[in-house]
Amino acid sequence: VDPSAVVARYSGMWNGGMRQGYADKLKVVSALGGAKGLSSLLETAGDMGTGLYPDIDLQYVYKNSLFDSYNTRRDTSRFLIRTTAAVYPYNAATFALDTDAKPRYLISPRLYESLFASFKSAYDAFGCTNLSLRSAGRDLAADYREGKVIDRQTALTYLNQSLASLSEYSLLVENGNAYTLPLASHVVELPMDSCGYDACDESVPFLQLVVSGCLNYAGHPVNLAAGSRRSFLRAIETGAGLSYTVTAAGSDRVRETDYNRYFACGWSDVKDDLLQTLDEASAAAATAGIEMTGHVKLADGVYQTTFANGIRVVVNYTKQAYTGSGVHVDA
Repeated sequence: VDPSAVVARYSGMWNGGMRQGYADKLKVVSALGGAKGLSSLLETAGDMGTGLYPDIDLQYVYKNSLFDSYNTRRDTSRFLIRTTAAVYPYNAATFALDTDAKPRYLISPRLYESLFASFKSAYDAFGCTNLSLRSAGRDLAADYREGKVIDRQTALTYLNQSLASLSEYSLLVENGNAYTLPLASHVVELPMDSCGYDACDESVPFLQLVVSGCLNYAGHPVNLAAGSRRSFLRAIETGAGLSYTVTAAGSDRVRETDYNRYFACGWSDVKDDLLQTLDEASAAAATAGIEMTGHVKLADGVYQTTFANGIRVVVNYTKQAYTGSGVHVDA
């Protein structure tokens, strides 16, 4: 794989790992080599031409300690019912909140200005020009603290002002809420399909039509998608990149832990499939970063996308071969 074609988001490296603490100060996890290890990694990535994006969450505190400047009771947003905004994961078996799990705390928008400023000062010391913001492109929340209510529109103003202070970095965001798009260079976890409600007849890639040619985007990680083949075809159809989530250790290491969502991420298990998928996708490589200029349905389950450089891509989601419009596409 051409290293310069890779954008790598490195998660879990700050302030305790994936369940990071308050980010007004930064400390690289010692098991990953600490500050010296990060410096070496940045140098290696730079020599290879790979875009390395250290990942940080500036909207949640996953682990609070007595020795940081965050006070859970004072600094956490309040829900509409005035309770502290502790956000619990959902149990995949029951679809109910798993209140036995460890929560994350939603930082009040009134802290954004000071937090982003302190974070930037600490981050600049590492000399990295790329940055991944885990939640900023996905979640926008209010604070209903009694007597100090911050509604979502005001929270958006605060967040926009704070994001503008990071404009000197190349930014990567998740999901891609509209207010982050003018600042972002890359979006991952971009919605690639409709909600799937019975009232929906088609998934029209309108969002991709809007952002194509302006920034790079990818959908849900292929190796964690329920239908990996459909995810691959959808990426080809919409000019998206191919996203994978990988870990150095085998997937067995996360079994029966808080991280069992990374059930198929071990690099030794993912590598062959990734290389095979990239090889298959190479036929559409010339559409990367190119504006989409048209999208039509040729038949049930068969779609054609036209790009600004004149290339047409036809994708067939069905179990029968398609012949028409001057092309033949296997099932």
